[in-house]
Amino acid sequence: MVFVNGLPLAVLELKNPGGENAIVRGAFNQLQTYKRDIPCLFPYNALLVASDGLEARMGTLSSDWERFSPWRTVDGNEIAPRGTPELETLVRGIFDIEHLISLAKDMRHAQKRGEDLKLSEEELAFYDALEVNDGAVKVLGDETLRGIARELVEIVRNNTTIDWSVKENVRAKLRTLVKRLLRKYGYPPDKQEAATETVLKQAELLCKEEAA
Repeated sequence: MVFVNGLPLAVLELKNPGGENAIVRGAFNQLQTYKRDIPCLFPYNALLVASDGLEARMGTLSSDWERFSPWRTVDGNEIAPRGTPELETLVRGIFDIEHLISLAKDMRHAQKRGEDLKLSEEELAFYDALEVNDGAVKVLGDETLRGIARELVEIVRNNTTIDWSVKENVRAKLRTLVKRLLRKYGYPPDKQEAATETVLKQAELLCKEEAA
């Protein structure tokens, strides 16, 4: 575990390189077990790392195996020399203390915003997806925007499945329900299409996290 200012921002699963079955994919699978069995580790999580001691892959909380990737640079400019263990490059390149402290501050700020707005993490994500910094949208007021965000979470939970993103009929139904909700609350007509697409992307992320 990597803690910054008391927040568990990263989880690294490191398999013994001497083990016959200690492979990177096994480390990834173990991270999925942690997510299922120890969810309290992950509310603030920013990064997951799977490694067998030499090879190393990193991803986010909602990343599937195909989206776990190696990290190739230490300084952000030059590719690490051939033969450098991937785990060494990743640790030196990613776990810069100043970067992690900045990330922790951002996450604390997001948590405080959610508490101030009385919104859950999922509701806050949809609240932000509504382009609330746009003047035409802000005129609706925080109470209305919070109401939309809460109903969006319910709509997504009630109308999606694990593989919803590959079923066009489910996606079309969800798009219709989102647009109907926005119209009900008087959301600016010229902003509805962009907001709907952003909401659909956020819904897909939410469903992937719950399926993991």
